[in-house]
Amino acid sequence: MWTDLLLQAAIILVTIFMFLAMHDIPKKIFTKIRYRNRADFQAKRHFVLGAQLLAQARSSKSRSSTASLAKQAEAEADKAISLDRKDAAAYILKALALDLQGFKTSALDSLDVALSPIAAKSLTDKERGDALFKRAELKMSMNRRGGRVDSAIDDLTKALELIGDNAKAFCLLGECYEMKKMKSEAKSAFEKALKVEPTSIVACTAIDRLGSVEQGYYISALLGVLLYVTLTTCFHGLHNYLEEHTEVNLANNSVKRQGLVVRSVRDGFTALAIRFLHFLVAKLLQFACAGAAPTGSFHAHHVLASLYAINLPSVFV
Repeated sequence: MWTDLLLQAAIILVTIFMFLAMHDIPKKIFTKIRYRNRADFQAKRHFVLGAQLLAQARSSKSRSSTASLAKQAEAEADKAISLDRKDAAAYILKALALDLQGFKTSALDSLDVALSPIAAKSLTDKERGDALFKRAELKMSMNRRGGRVDSAIDDLTKALELIGDNAKAFCLLGECYEMKKMKSEAKSAFEKALKVEPTSIVACTAIDRLGSVEQGYYISALLGVLLYVTLTTCFHGLHNYLEEHTEVNLANNSVKRQGLVVRSVRDGFTALAIRFLHFLVAKLLQFACAGAAPTGSFHAHHVLASLYAINLPSVFV
């Protein structure tokens, strides 16, 4: 019984192998596997050659030589892409070559393809973070009207989540926040960059700049308050002096009616002049505090609100 079963199994296997051999199926499978391995090998070879050409272009001191080598690196990247369209590394190489030639829009498009869901699967987290950082750099270099700042902030935030602490990424993020007038966030980003790289000149300069600007806002506001208090005190003294002088003149003046008319005219003119000076002081304070950061610890409109809350004497109304 077992002998018959083994004989039948052998006959079935021989029949299957004969069928496959008649249709050249094994040969086709081996050819496909060998072609796939050869295509991958060729794509990697073009990628390595393009990376070498790009390194030579970056180290070249001649502008014409740099452009020529970068163009050759772009051609090798195109060959690698034609052999393997799902390899994001080739698209990144092409983007770097295009950026070196000055074609930033095309380089940004190539990075967008490299970071697409299909191609990004071939990248590690660190490689994807580096690509996001490079894309943010390109966006900021092309940011003429401020329309790409938000997307650059998103790329940098994701990049820092993937690559961890990176001083250059924190500095670029701080510059983005500074362009958005978010002073406190910008200062925090530069401080993080300084923690990662204590010798960072960009971070040190930015922190000093932001600190000096904030200090300037405080000084301007305090000077405005001092000017307001000084002028208000002078107005009070002037009003008291005019009151005393008017009473003396009216006492010595035999024409009471004429004295009352002169006093009313003088008081009206004084009130009008003081109103104008008060308006001028308020405008000076607004001008001095107009540049205050809306997200910082100091607000110019708080000072103005406190000044307007001061009750003036009846003569000023």
